[in-house]
Amino acid sequence: MAALASIMISLDLLIVATSLLTIRVELGAAQDQLFWVVTAYAIPFASLLLVGARLGDRFGPRRMLITGLVGFAGASVLCGLAPNLAFLVAARAVQGAFGALVVPLAISLLVEAVGPMRTTRTLGFLEALTGIATVAGPVLGGIVTTGLGWRWVFWLNLPIAVVTVAICLLAVRADGPGRREPIDLRGALLAAMSAALIVLSVATGPIRGPLDPLVLVSGVAGIVLGALFLRHLRRTPDGLIPRVLLRDRQFTRALLTTLALFASLYGSVYFLAQYFQVLYATDAAGAGLRLLPWTATLFVVAPLAGLIAERVGERPVLLVGLVLQSFGMGLLAVNAGSTDYRAALVPLIIAGVGASAAIPVVQALVLGAARPATITAASGANSSAQELGGALGVAVLVGVLGLTGASSVVGVVVDGMRWVFLGSAILALIALAVAPWRRPQP
Repeated sequence: MAALASIMISLDLLIVATSLLTIRVELGAAQDQLFWVVTAYAIPFASLLLVGARLGDRFGPRRMLITGLVGFAGASVLCGLAPNLAFLVAARAVQGAFGALVVPLAISLLVEAVGPMRTTRTLGFLEALTGIATVAGPVLGGIVTTGLGWRWVFWLNLPIAVVTVAICLLAVRADGPGRREPIDLRGALLAAMSAALIVLSVATGPIRGPLDPLVLVSGVAGIVLGALFLRHLRRTPDGLIPRVLLRDRQFTRALLTTLALFASLYGSVYFLAQYFQVLYATDAAGAGLRLLPWTATLFVVAPLAGLIAERVGERPVLLVGLVLQSFGMGLLAVNAGSTDYRAALVPLIIAGVGASAAIPVVQALVLGAARPATITAASGANSSAQELGGALGVAVLVGVLGLTGASSVVGVVVDGMRWVFLGSAILALIALAVAPWRRPQP
């Protein structure tokens, strides 16, 4: 049940990537507004993840998990009925908020079921499953969009949610009395507002200009709110992230690595799906299938990376993974605009192998810094960093594209893609720079 719920929620982050050009045409949206379809989901999801667990403690995990699943299904139906882009973006935000309720409670019930001795291994397995679901999203979304239409990308959540609710009702015992756990809504609100304003400023700044009032005000306000959020975390005993974790150098640096890695990863996927559709004049399914060599590496490389890391240590594997991710995206930048698919195939495989090696290892570093009492919070913080990193990565690369002046669909391929892929490579190098290379002192 936990795996099914987590996979459904994770799929929806990037499942729309291969549908965006179809959505743009049908809803009459501007090319430079499409990124909100992804980021409107990611920001509330990331910001409210750690709140969801506290709501389960107070009102009962079974009850709140069912609430989250029903709300997510309802928001998915609204996404499929969207008459315009603004409606779709609003429904996606609601999806993300309810998704943030589902994931931590599914994890909480799973941890309770397996017991403390198997918690780390189980969470690692679940993280790997959700990672696979996330990167498989564009492939599945392309196939569904071509076969049934983009609205079915969202409507397919309905039967999955119904089955998950039924399993929950049958397999999970009824809730006992709730606990008066503190809920850090202030921290969640500060995080969500800061991320949304920074994303808005970064993505629109190159198009409107850095001195545009919208860009300037949103950027300054986002930074100020972000600083207030960090101050709040340090001063609040029951904040979204326990202070004992924030004081751990391995945890904080691994979290920053996750943020930068997923910025590179999600940002490139957002554009690759559109890039293939325009460059090869193919449909959404064709674009999704061309992404398959990149996504398929996770199925093979991620388990191998975990086994190798157990023998040689996490840090060498992480180093190789981040270097390969950066090199692969840099090679894509060099070959951008080539109509020979082989020019993209090799870089895709290289980048896929790199990301597939880095993801489970950096997750292990995050969880490895946690104690049994804080491991669920560490897992939630890792998931939040992934989604926020993805949202920021899309915004940064949209901004990079804006700097080239390539706001049209043709310009995405002809003028802007080289710089977008180069930006993704630089984000992977940033992840390399902030990674926790020193082992913590015993």
